[in-house]
Amino acid sequence: RAILEVERQAEAAPSVKWSPVCAWLSPEATKILSETSSSISMTYLGEERLCGWPPNWSDTLSPKLWRYNLHYHHFLFELEYEDAKVVVSDYFNKHPLKKGAEGWEPYPVSLRLMAWLPLFYGRWAGKLDADPSFRSALWLELRRMACWLEQNLETHLMANHLFENAAALALFGACF
Repeated sequence: RAILEVERQAEAAPSVKWSPVCAWLSPEATKILSETSSSISMTYLGEERLCGWPPNWSDTLSPKLWRYNLHYHHFLFELEYEDAKVVVSDYFNKHPLKKGAEGWEPYPVSLRLMAWLPLFYGRWAGKLDADPSFRSALWLELRRMACWLEQNLETHLMANHLFENAAALALFGACF
């Protein structure tokens, strides 16, 4: 219910207050091995798989931990802006917030926020500013993720999950 309120009350994308002083380091765990117009091949956890293009977010043939890694979106660090925009747009159009969706568990949401923010508001800030339609859609999705995460912290797991939840919210707050 609270997420629906966020959607109804969402204001225009705010100006970004965050200005990275250096390039964000990309996560090491994800590698795109090959890319064609119809599929990308990625490796997670030492296992290579074809993912489709944009990736198939609900590939039931892949193990859950492998799919989790896909939902983190760390592979975006290896893409150009236009390709990353296609992936992210596909994600929020085809994998919306719903109870029980593995990409909408707190840990994947945290890591996805920490992938999208430095890329779109750091590395690609100029391109994002020149793309107002995508910028607005991205802002709404980022806000939805942050509001949902704030209400669904992984206090029962503690350790790295709770730390990643806090880090993602801190980065979102620092950015906006």
